[in-house]
Amino acid sequence: MNCPTCEAPKRSLWTAQEAHIGKIPDLTRLHISTHAWGSLWRCDTCSSLWSRADYEPWGGYPYLIYWQYSEDAWLHVTDSKRGRLFAHWHEQRVLDLIDAIPSKERVPGPIGCLSRTHHSPVSLDDLMKTEQGAAANP
Repeated sequence: MNCPTCEAPKRSLWTAQEAHIGKIPDLTRLHISTHAWGSLWRCDTCSSLWSRADYEPWGGYPYLIYWQYSEDAWLHVTDSKRGRLFAHWHEQRVLDLIDAIPSKERVPGPIGCLSRTHHSPVSLDDLMKTEQGAAANP
């Protein structure tokens, strides 16, 4: 069953347009990562986690992606070693999910800005394994 507040797990993305019209769910901020230029939020109704990044221009376009992993996993992939790569993953994920939402919920400017950034594909699985592999092979 979907949460009545954040619509997880069915919904995977909240867009900047929804934020500007006040439709974005009321969530509680848990962490800020200066390395990943983002933050982790929790829905108080269902405890689902959401990874948020604010995109240009002027960081005024927030996009939240449903975070199906743990709070510790988010802290791990947004640390000083992996944060920048996680930021690229977040951009990729927004672009992957944006076509699944109604066009009235999209803001053309920020998506255009994101689509002009060219990064190598980033695997979240690889980011999560990085420290585990290093710990196994000191």
